Amino acid sequence: MKAALSKLEDSAPAEIKGDVTTVFGVIGKMADVFAKYDYDTAKLATAQADFAEFTAAIQSPNFVAAGERLGTYFQQVCGIAPDAG
Repeated sequence: MKAALSKLEDSAPAEIKGDVTTVFGVIGKMADVFAKYDYDTAKLATAQADFAEFTAAIQSPNFVAAGERLGTYFQQVCGIAPDAG
């Protein structure tokens, strides 16, 4: 996954490269935490410090703003509609 994200990040257009780097950095940290606990959900449930760090990262204003800008870019430039959930 991290290799695929890196490839996508390398090919991101200049106008969204910083936002892609921000979002993918947090996703990469999440992947590292999952790998650290061998993808075992029971072990992950006890990983309070790692989980708190990840939660803080996804709630940070920089991450939220980058995600919003990417969503707008995908919709306006790429024609990808937001997920209706």
